[in-house]
Amino acid sequence: MFAEMIDKIVSLKETKIFEIDGQTYSDANLTRIPPHVDRPDSVSVSGLDAVCKLVRTEIAKVGTTIMVHVRDYNKVEVMTTYLPDFSRNVLYRAQADAPGMRTGWRDRETALIELRSLFIPNDTLLDSRENRVAIITGPNMAGKSTYMRQVALMVLMAQMGSFVPARAAELYGRAAADGLLLDGARLETAVLALLRMQDPADFAQARGVSEGLENRLTAAVREADSLDDLYTRLKTKRYPHARLRRLVLDAALGFPAELPMPPYLHVLGARKAALPRLKQASLPAATALADLARTGPEAAKISRLHNKAVDFSSLCREKIQPMGLAFTAKPVVI
Repeated sequence: MFAEMIDKIVSLKETKIFEIDGQTYSDANLTRIPPHVDRPDSVSVSGLDAVCKLVRTEIAKVGTTIMVHVRDYNKVEVMTTYLPDFSRNVLYRAQADAPGMRTGWRDRETALIELRSLFIPNDTLLDSRENRVAIITGPNMAGKSTYMRQVALMVLMAQMGSFVPARAAELYGRAAADGLLLDGARLETAVLALLRMQDPADFAQARGVSEGLENRLTAAVREADSLDDLYTRLKTKRYPHARLRRLVLDAALGFPAELPMPPYLHVLGARKAALPRLKQASLPAATALADLARTGPEAAKISRLHNKAVDFSSLCREKIQPMGLAFTAKPVVI
C-alpha cells in the first residue's frame, strides 16, 4: 500500500495535470483527480449529545473505519478515512464538557458507549399546576433532544417504580466520572480466571448447585471463552439464565451452600435525618462494617464474605480500586 502511494505521488510530479469539462485529470493514465472538499478543521459543540451525533453521522458519510481520540477531559478528535489509500483523512476536533473521559484512542462503538455513559444533570420542574409546559430553546446540537429524552425516560422509570431522585442521580454521575462503574471486560476475565483456578470438587459445595449441576459447570469452565459462552453451555430448560448467573458468581467467589442471613444491618447510604432511627432497629445497625463484625462469630464470618465480594468488585471497575473498601468506604449521606 505504501509503495503504491509513493508511485502515485511520483507519477503526478512527472506528468501534467489538465482539465476536461471542468474535471481535473492526470495525463499519465487519464486518472481523474477528485476535487478537494474543504471541511472545517474544528467543530465546537456544547454538549456530549453533539459529540455522539458527530461520530454517528460520519460513519454514514464515509462507510468506513472511524477512530476517536480523546486528548484531554474536554477535547474529542474524530478521525475518518475516506479512501482506501488513505489519501484523505478528515479530523474533527470537538470540544464538549466530558468530565471523566479517559485519554487515548478507541473505536467508534467504544467511544459512543463511553460518551453515552457520561451525563451532565439538568434540573426539570413539571407539575399539574403552574409548570405544565416547558419551552426549550438553544442553538443546533446544544442538547435539546437529550434533555427531552431525559425527561421522557424519567417519567417511564417513575411509572415502572424505578424512580431515581435528582440527588441520587448526581451521585451516579459522580461515580461514573471517578471510574467506579463496572468494566465488563475486567469482570469477565476475573470470573473466568477464578473459576479455572477452582478445584472442580469445590463446585459441589457452592450455593445453588444441585442435581449434578457441578459436573456441567466443570465441563463448561474448561471450554468457555466468555461469560456468555459459559452461560450458554450451562443453560437447560431446568435452569434459567438468572439462576446460572448467580451460580457462576457464587462458585467463583467460593460462597458456601449454607449462607445465613447477615445478623446485622449494614447501612451504606441514608438521609442524614433518618440516621437516628438506626437506634430503633432490632438488629445491630451501623455504617461501619468493622463495628458490626465484632458483634459475634456469625457476624465476623458474614463480614469476611462481604469484604471478599467487595474486593473482587473493586478489581472490576473502570478504575481499579484498592482492597479493603468494605471496611474503609464511607457511607453516602444525603
